Amino acid sequence: AKINPDDGTMLWSSLFGGAGDDQVNGVAVDATGRLYLTGFTLPTCTAGTCVPAEIGSSTTALSASNTGKKAFVARVAATGEKLEYFGVLNSDGDTNIGHAIAVDPATSAVVVAGETNTTDKGIPSNVPGYYQVPNARPTDTINNGDAADGFVARINPTGDGYEFFTLLTGLPDAAAVKADRAFGVKLLSADNSVLVVGETNSSNFPTNVTSLAGAPAPAGGTDGFVVRLSANGSNLLAKRYLGGTGYDSARSVIAAADGYYVLGNSAGALTNWNGSGQVGGLSQSALGEQDGFLARFVTASDTPDFWGLIGSGGPDAYYAMAAEVIDIDPVKRPNGRTVLFAGGVSSPNIN
Repeated sequence: AKINPDDGTMLWSSLFGGAGDDQVNGVAVDATGRLYLTGFTLPTCTAGTCVPAEIGSSTTALSASNTGKKAFVARVAATGEKLEYFGVLNSDGDTNIGHAIAVDPATSAVVVAGETNTTDKGIPSNVPGYYQVPNARPTDTINNGDAADGFVARINPTGDGYEFFTLLTGLPDAAAVKADRAFGVKLLSADNSVLVVGETNSSNFPTNVTSLAGAPAPAGGTDGFVVRLSANGSNLLAKRYLGGTGYDSARSVIAAADGYYVLGNSAGALTNWNGSGQVGGLSQSALGEQDGFLARFVTASDTPDFWGLIGSGGPDAYYAMAAEVIDIDPVKRPNGRTVLFAGGVSSPNIN
């Protein structure tokens, strides 16, 4: 749906989907007003033809025996009257979900982030990427695989092929089931590198890292994470855990001026943070059962700048964020002032 920003009236609305469950989790808009969507859908396969079709090829193709939830990417015309493309990402698991999407303003390619429990036979064929060995095993009842692996995929401007595909996952643990999920994604305009945030309870996340300076250890339980991938998806440029001893999850990331901001939820203080202290009056002590957290990083170096908690005496959860840069002065404030807008669910008396 598109809403008039002046008076709140609806300009248009539309539905799309199939006979099963369909859900949109992420949306992006390009300069022409076209919408890019991701989420999950249940494809319908009849006589060897599946709708929607897979974007690429893999060892195990989409079929009547390989359905379940499939992550999709779709583009909608600016008028809302036409679906310009609609395809599902390759996988042979039963839970594959797109959680976030970002569009490249220069090419109209899109980057999708989410979670999958595909095996290696569902990985897109002949597509480059940082890491492509899945640890999720949807048919294995032994506790030696992940419940889900995070994924990041870049889809070409016509929506019918991959530019890269990579998994973000830790090594399996024989004593426990692990889960890695990517919830937010953003492209940095300076070099088109890819910021991804999410959650993991893996102690060696992401797999394939031999050393990365400045990366702290996980704090315990499930931690939020932020990683930065190269523009071609083949190299890991930075990674960081964000968490305390309880459940922590990073949900949204946005770039503004010379920094990028991560929004998420935490059961307490971020004990594995090694940046500067409290800034702007945000608390660094738990405010309630669960609080939102906000963290800022310096884009040029990926070094931490500040973090703090947002919440009330009860449970709070934050999921989305937008930014606006105002009050730019070429001499005094060349980067202006960044105003952040966060959305979620909060109890009364937010701090």
